[in-house]
Amino acid sequence: MASHISAVPNHTVFRTTSLKYRIDVAMSGRLDMEIQPKNMTDEEKALCKKAISEYKKIRVCVLTYLNIDNTDISVLVKTSSKTISNARKKANRKLFGDDSASTLDENLLKF
Repeated sequence: MASHISAVPNHTVFRTTSLKYRIDVAMSGRLDMEIQPKNMTDEEKALCKKAISEYKKIRVCVLTYLNIDNTDISVLVKTSSKTISNARKKANRKLFGDDSASTLDENLLKF
């Protein structure tokens, strides 16, 4: 599920929402940007840059929670399945004290 940070007012529903809110919502799926950097202030660009950096740290957990398998995650984030497996193991260890990559799904559902 792709989730885009859109411009305001939104082109579909014409709502105006804060950039922070749009970022938070987009981070609940596969974060993507629809807004044009040339139309953003330096502050907005900095906020997006920080959000993208943070998202890269949690995206394997987010995509796993959305029941996307390792192969598809590796395609979405343009990396190898081995890298995804290592990221799952690291996240599982950090969040749950569990050294297994295979139990991340189960642990996230308990969360």
